[in-house]
Amino acid sequence: MGFISSYVVYLVAFLGLYIQVFFFVIFLEKRKELSTKKDKPTIFPSLGIIIPCWNEEATVSKTILSLLDLEYPKDKLKIFVIDDGSTDNTFSAMKVFESNPQVQIYTKENGGKHGALNYALARMDTELVSSIDADTILEKDALQHVVKFFEDKKDAVAVGCTVLIGSPKTFIQKAQSIEYQMFSFSKKMLGLIGGVLVAPGAFSVFKRKVLNEVGGWKHGHSLEDLELTYRIQTSGYKADHCHTAIAHTKGPESLKQLFKQRLRWGFGFLKNTSDYSSTFFNRKLGNFGIFTVPMSVIAYFAVMFIFFYSWERIGAFFYDKIITFNTVGWDNLFMADFNMSWFFVNTQAISFISVLLLGSLALTIFLGRHISDVNKKPHHILWYFIVFSFLQPLWVLKSVYNYFFTKAVAWR
Repeated sequence: MGFISSYVVYLVAFLGLYIQVFFFVIFLEKRKELSTKKDKPTIFPSLGIIIPCWNEEATVSKTILSLLDLEYPKDKLKIFVIDDGSTDNTFSAMKVFESNPQVQIYTKENGGKHGALNYALARMDTELVSSIDADTILEKDALQHVVKFFEDKKDAVAVGCTVLIGSPKTFIQKAQSIEYQMFSFSKKMLGLIGGVLVAPGAFSVFKRKVLNEVGGWKHGHSLEDLELTYRIQTSGYKADHCHTAIAHTKGPESLKQLFKQRLRWGFGFLKNTSDYSSTFFNRKLGNFGIFTVPMSVIAYFAVMFIFFYSWERIGAFFYDKIITFNTVGWDNLFMADFNMSWFFVNTQAISFISVLLLGSLALTIFLGRHISDVNKKPHHILWYFIVFSFLQPLWVLKSVYNYFFTKAVAWR
């Protein structure tokens, strides 16, 4: 049994290191495409932004005001705000903007985020459609960047954009801020090889005709953005990623909120991937089918194995020490001369691989910050390691349990 677990550990470590090195090679080969400075678009297509809202009275006004202040021709930009049966004063906050010619306000019975998005889509005639969350603030030039991206990449029909945590306050948000910077790097690398996994609901842009053609948004097990990205690519269209179009979101504030969000993400990922199992190693889908989907599933389940293996090793270590001190006497625990000796340093290959993995993780964070043009010092890295090292395996385990026993997670 020990031989099998050791074999799996080496295999998981190798795959993790292989993926990181693969991304770094892509970065080096494509670095000319990673400039944060881009020319302005020559054409400004009409663009509609949908903000689905459910109990967002505290954030929706600020989001609308930020959209009205974007550097984009006013006559080309429309904002569709949908109250999805809120039980607070969201609709009252929205109505403040009803006299603005750029803003269209709607209210409907609660039907989920996908229903609110489709409600707006049916009333739009713009060339491009963007979906954002009600607590998301776009940088002023974000739309110019993504429109220029569409202009350069004629075959792209769905473009995910960079989402960062803006002004994190709690330690949970600080941990997420580092995670989102890592996402910036990995999502862009996947975009460069045609292997985008998801165009995020917090900020993505689509060609409206294709969006209508594939049927708009679906429930997608409460992860409508992932389901839509799967459906677009399996329908023969291309999804891509624009790293220079940046938005800032709030992120869960508490541990409970984060855990619930990740349970929803995990359950939705597993269910949607199961629904689109035909994507696995599907050569017709290019790197999306050959690399992204299998890699994502393997990485997800690898977290569980590492969790169990780590705790098994920790338990074995303490058990061994208890046996040792029972033999030589517990007095030696306090009387022993603790002199450092390189003889006791673990020189197994897995130790060096682990160091390389940690180094590659740090490099991923740095490169994600670089391509997202993050200038603040990375003060929150410690929070990231504390939160995600201990908690990520727990929500992965619970998500797998929910998947097998079909226990869907509520939105909030």
